[in-house]
Amino acid sequence: MKEYRAVRTIIFIYDCSRLLFLLSLISAFLFVNPAGPAGMFRGSPGIMGLSFPFLVYAAPNALFPLMSFFLMVRFELSKAYIPLYITGKLIVLSAAAVWFFFVLTRTKELPRTALPVFMMGAADLGSVLGMSLLGEAGLRQNAGALRAEDVGEGPLDRASGTVGQAGGE
Repeated sequence: MKEYRAVRTIIFIYDCSRLLFLLSLISAFLFVNPAGPAGMFRGSPGIMGLSFPFLVYAAPNALFPLMSFFLMVRFELSKAYIPLYITGKLIVLSAAAVWFFFVLTRTKELPRTALPVFMMGAADLGSVLGMSLLGEAGLRQNAGALRAEDVGEGPLDRASGTVGQAGGE
């Protein structure tokens, strides 16, 4: 799977930058409005006291860089994460679509935060397509291994260096 190493690296870099962007967006939101939404955190000590409750929105997104890191480093052992990654990104895209719908029905115009959310959604769609490509390649690789066993070429016996049944028989 060395031919897809660049795709895995790009997805990992994107996921890390996406997480940093989300964290900075939360910090910028609280810096502009230090009282929080509807002033519900009035009297909290400083900006760190205000930002901590909102980190709960960014914390689940830390799983995406972790999954893409393990896929980048050890693809064979971590390719089971691909369906989880794709499902998580589709949930994020669905939530963004619902947010757009509710914003447009209430205000009839997009707020300033709509462009970054839209761009992140487009990039998330690109990462879903990239992971789908990796998943397809992993399935083809598994199918090739299964066909080799059907022909009679079993797993390699590490002790004797022969191909066939375990134990070198």
